[in-house]
Amino acid sequence: DAIVDYVNANGYPDFDGSTLATCMILNPGRSLDIGIDVEGDGNLVDFSIPANVIGLPDYKRQYYAVELFWEANFSNEWFLQGSYTWAHSYGNIEGYVNSTLEQDDAGLTQDFDHPRFEDGAYGNLPNDRRHTFKLFGSYNINEEWRVGGNLLIQSGRPVSCNGYVPLNGLNPNGDGGSLALYGPSSFYCRPATGEPSVLTYRGQYGRTPWIYSVDGSLSYMPNWAEGLTLQVDIFNLFNSSKVTEYSETGDLSRADESVNPNFLNDVNYQTPRSVRLTARYSF
Repeated sequence: DAIVDYVNANGYPDFDGSTLATCMILNPGRSLDIGIDVEGDGNLVDFSIPANVIGLPDYKRQYYAVELFWEANFSNEWFLQGSYTWAHSYGNIEGYVNSTLEQDDAGLTQDFDHPRFEDGAYGNLPNDRRHTFKLFGSYNINEEWRVGGNLLIQSGRPVSCNGYVPLNGLNPNGDGGSLALYGPSSFYCRPATGEPSVLTYRGQYGRTPWIYSVDGSLSYMPNWAEGLTLQVDIFNLFNSSKVTEYSETGDLSRADESVNPNFLNDVNYQTPRSVRLTARYSF
């Protein structure tokens, strides 16, 4: 609609916007240089449409981190390594994917399909895990046996509310018609059944729980078969099952003014305990 309005206002009031490509790739927050067949005669007219007319904000994604790392060999038998990372990931787009919507078509997410998808989008991103503790160690029991372990403790990720992008004020034969085809994927969300959607902001609904996971391993390197290693690894040794993702879909449907009954229900959990057996021979 913004492109059509600009062309109409700059000498071509009868331009038929339905002749435009339904999708085009541009740099958000920048002006758009484009050639348009405004007369329908195959001849292109060049336009430079300002960024403020298009209405998309700049692409913003920032990640800062500080890591404290240490390791030590206490003896020939003991080895221990650990770290703590404080990190902050924020902006108005996660990157190549949109994990909130499970959208993984790299680089072609819906985030900048329309300015209204960017309303409320600036905040802590889905991969913002502020605190991470890691500990790794191993102990040589003797020449043939070794045990090891990993510990991971990590804070939760932000939780948002997604609903249907509002269509008020949009051309039903243009952006309004196109946006009506989208699912609940904007930050406009219905606070209660029967109430109109309101603009929320990214990460407004808290965070998922902290998670912890302990892995263990036992290795056997027999003297009678030099180069042979038999190993068992147990992942998530204590079978921790903390929630890693909630349902962030707040609106039930565009026609039904009900709140989605599954909103903030559990969706995914930590991967359950598993065992891996390995036989390796080096020569």
